[in-house]
Amino acid sequence: MNITILPILKNVFYWDLWYAYHLCVSKLGWHKVCKSDCLYDVFIAYDNKDPEVSDWIFNELCHHLENRGDKHMHLCLEERDWEPGKAIIDNLAHSINRSEKTLFFLTRKYVKSGKFKTAFYLALQRFMDENMDVIVIVLLEPVLQNSQYLRLRKKICKSCIMEWPRNPHAKGFFWQKMKHGLLTENCKWYNNLYTDTMAP
Repeated sequence: MNITILPILKNVFYWDLWYAYHLCVSKLGWHKVCKSDCLYDVFIAYDNKDPEVSDWIFNELCHHLENRGDKHMHLCLEERDWEPGKAIIDNLAHSINRSEKTLFFLTRKYVKSGKFKTAFYLALQRFMDENMDVIVIVLLEPVLQNSQYLRLRKKICKSCIMEWPRNPHAKGFFWQKMKHGLLTENCKWYNNLYTDTMAP
């Protein structure tokens, strides 16, 4: 009986326990915060094999984040900023570790790719190694609806997960919210109702 319960508990509560543990570690200061010298404000992780997404990233996202407003952000893009001939894993690690934030644009196809899984793991690794919560997610399509990580993330840091608005009139607010979120540390968005109950 006990042998059957343990794998079920692990599958059901793995992300909750993982997040709670690292949140407590962060609050207790067991890890030394080691902020690297960042070259970029944001690394953009997306499906560059999808021409529609790539076109949207270069013509709309870059325009709103790099060219508009008082604060011009310095983005890191694979096609533009990666070192030619360098291994993908090395370019990914360099981009994530030398950026203040990592912004994931999720589509159904992208979340199934190995590149997404690797990039997401590397961004989570920064949280574990440096106490730096750098992940911001934009859902371009309804994906990962059953993901326990996303459900927990929405409870703890709702502002770090956004959805591309279907209403054209809401797009201005979306860009404003995104830019503000990218320029603010994720921990400042945490929901105290959940973080306080998880802290010892």
